[in-house]
Amino acid sequence: MSKKHLRGLGFKEPEIFRKSEVAITQLTQGIELFLHQNFICSLTLAGAADAILAGLLESEGQKPSHEVSYDLLRTFRAVLDLDPEIEQQSKSSIFKAWNSGRNTLKHHNQDDGIEFEMNDCDEAYWMIRRALRNAAALGLDVLNKDQFDTWVQENHKL
Repeated sequence: MSKKHLRGLGFKEPEIFRKSEVAITQLTQGIELFLHQNFICSLTLAGAADAILAGLLESEGQKPSHEVSYDLLRTFRAVLDLDPEIEQQSKSSIFKAWNSGRNTLKHHNQDDGIEFEMNDCDEAYWMIRRALRNAAALGLDVLNKDQFDTWVQENHKL
């Protein structure tokens, strides 16, 4: 079934894409941007990859990394008796907090201000980590994963 398209540039014909390949391309480029300290664009690309990979995992009946992290958060909270307020937060509010950096960069709502504060490096880092976990769960290779790990080890300041 063909879709009607607006008149194109004529540069190339439409082609078929595999979502997993698109996500790996986005993640690879997101890591490349991270390595060059372009954290904002890194975060948006890694976030797009994470969303696709999470959806692919869910369609296979597997839990994506954000769901696994949520389960671990609740387990550790209970076992270690940490932050009882976590029990009062809904799952969706926790996910909203975890995605706030990505969503702030993607959207503007009427009640949003024109400025915001975030650590773009940390937000990009965690989004890449989530996407990498999802890619691994799907058995997909990310060619520059080791470069990312090396950069983090060399630049971690704690």
